[in-house]
Amino acid sequence: MKTYQYQLLHYVHDYLTGEFVNVGIVFFEPQTRFLSAAMLPRIQRVSDFFSDVDGRKLHSVLRHIENTLNQQGKALSEELDLEPINNLEQVTRKLIPKNDAAWQWSDVKKGITMFPDVTFHNLFERLVLRYADSVTPSRPSDDDVWRQTYKKYFDKYRLTSKLYPRVVPTAHDAIPFEQTYQNGALHCYQAVTFDLERPDTVKAKAYKWFGLLNELRSSVEPVHVHFLTAAPAHDIDLWHFVEQKLKSAEGENLKVDVLGEADAELLARNLREYVNRHPTS
Repeated sequence: MKTYQYQLLHYVHDYLTGEFVNVGIVFFEPQTRFLSAAMLPRIQRVSDFFSDVDGRKLHSVLRHIENTLNQQGKALSEELDLEPINNLEQVTRKLIPKNDAAWQWSDVKKGITMFPDVTFHNLFERLVLRYADSVTPSRPSDDDVWRQTYKKYFDKYRLTSKLYPRVVPTAHDAIPFEQTYQNGALHCYQAVTFDLERPDTVKAKAYKWFGLLNELRSSVEPVHVHFLTAAPAHDIDLWHFVEQKLKSAEGENLKVDVLGEADAELLARNLREYVNRHPTS
């Protein structure tokens, strides 16, 4: 049996919230001098989590990392005069330093195997590729949730035409919303689905919105975000996590409501009453 080492490569989209996704693996078995790396062939999983990611740049970086490591692995297997490797971090830290914000290696993990190449491919399949398709295509998107579930309530009370897109300036960014209405605070009606295939995808989306909400707290004007949601099916604990995570971002200048379809009628009716009392708003 041979002892091997491996590390996962994380893409960290927002270091403040710590949200990340596995995008690759590097594997080393010293006895046979087997060093190999594999990265996601497509960036669909990353763009599912983080819609504003630069896909072309991300793909380019992944290919560079993969090619560099595999070239070093080829040289090592051909027994060229290279510096001996005792720990995989000798290789990975030269390529990506430990203090890099966007790209981070996991701790070195170890195991034993008789067939390093088979184990490498199995780990890549199980820890990276397995989750490459993070959102089932047949599941509704955020836009679908608005059109198919919530828009009819705003239509019923003749409110849809009164909603307008707005970009909210913040201390470090500007955050867009498609449906907003000024009513004291700026009310933002944001449809979002958490009815996704896997719990880790649901949590990643909650963390993403938590980061955006934290940034919204720096808005000069008061903001009230109404999340019009599709909840994860059959998982009450996961839904409680989402609700608590989003609500925990509230601050002096930010109010957050997490609503379901059962709340939509009352929400639209209350807004209609406000519009009737303030026809010029």
